Amino acid sequence: MIPLTQTLPQDQYRFIALDVETSCGDSASICQIGLACVTAQNQIETYATFVDPQMPFAAFNVQLHGIDRATVAGAPTFPEIWSVMAPLLTRHPLVQHSRFDERAIDAACERHNLRRPGLSWYNSVTL
Repeated sequence: MIPLTQTLPQDQYRFIALDVETSCGDSASICQIGLACVTAQNQIETYATFVDPQMPFAAFNVQLHGIDRATVAGAPTFPEIWSVMAPLLTRHPLVQHSRFDERAIDAACERHNLRRPGLSWYNSVTL
């Protein structure tokens, strides 16, 4: 297991809002993952980690979110962080804004030959 700078939430949640940032136009180039875990009492526990996308950074993306190669230096790769996050995410409904996050997770799993566990996605745009 990789060392985490912040403890990954582990309780039971009503849902988890998930957001990713990518380093370039390739959906698999996840460079940050953020979670907002909402409890039954509407308390929110947050978690975020940088991810080394092992891909180039496009100027447009860096300007959009401010994350560059130096920011992710020493960060875990997607396979490393996914092995830690997947058990939490499979237990809860996941909310995303549009389908970008789901497509990015799918693409990153495919790129790294990882089996994507069954995830329950909901789109805040349609909700």
